[in-house]
Amino acid sequence: MKTIAILNLKGGVAKTTTAINMAAIMATEHDKRVLLVDADSQGDATKTLLPPGEYNTLADLLLDPMQYVHDLIYRSSVRGLDVLPSDFALATVGMPNVNKGRYSQRALLDLRDELSGEYVYDYIIIDCPSSFIHPGAQAAVLAADEIIVPVKADAYSISGAAELAAQVDCLRSVNPGLRVAGCVLTMYYRDEYVDRKIAEFTESAPVHIYSARIRRSAKADGGTESAGGIMPYSPRSAIARDTRAFVAEYLGGEGK
Repeated sequence: MKTIAILNLKGGVAKTTTAINMAAIMATEHDKRVLLVDADSQGDATKTLLPPGEYNTLADLLLDPMQYVHDLIYRSSVRGLDVLPSDFALATVGMPNVNKGRYSQRALLDLRDELSGEYVYDYIIIDCPSSFIHPGAQAAVLAADEIIVPVKADAYSISGAAELAAQVDCLRSVNPGLRVAGCVLTMYYRDEYVDRKIAEFTESAPVHIYSARIRRSAKADGGTESAGGIMPYSPRSAIARDTRAFVAEYLGGEGK
């Protein structure tokens, strides 16, 4: 079982879209059993993959690590894809005046190690917020084997990816096995400036860059409101085809 954190310190780079679509494609087209952990207090992955309702969430796990696995994991509408949900309560977990700042950063790591029986997964994919001080991000980094960085081809996002690579080096003192698997370019479109930034980034990037580029697509917004994401909503769209190519490239390059 491999645990992958989808993380960039820069917001608005399609982290959640990448996490949802990657998880769905792995499950439905590569026959993998996948758990998507929503570690973002916005809960957008949860809203996309689960119907409206009351759920036990990652916040409950961080505050009470003794939670039972079957009380936290829910079947999504996507075959082979389960969800550990999130909601806004996760944003308050680390607030001293709310929970006295007491929560277990290791709770997600311990849960991962305890998964067995009907909850055995090939992959755990964690949709992370854009800050290392967020309780969800801290728990994700401790539990992850590797990080995939979605990068929008502009100066700010590329800077965020470089900073992330440097910070991961520091975080290895806490999680020695953590590595950056690579960067995937998102919201791509043909433009002279964009292509120049990509060329500059590729030449100097401190981490691997996947050759697949996930194009900007009007279908992406509709996919966020469709149960299961872009794959059931528009399986032949550019973003769906490009994400398939990225997932195939990722799976083909594991261990390299």
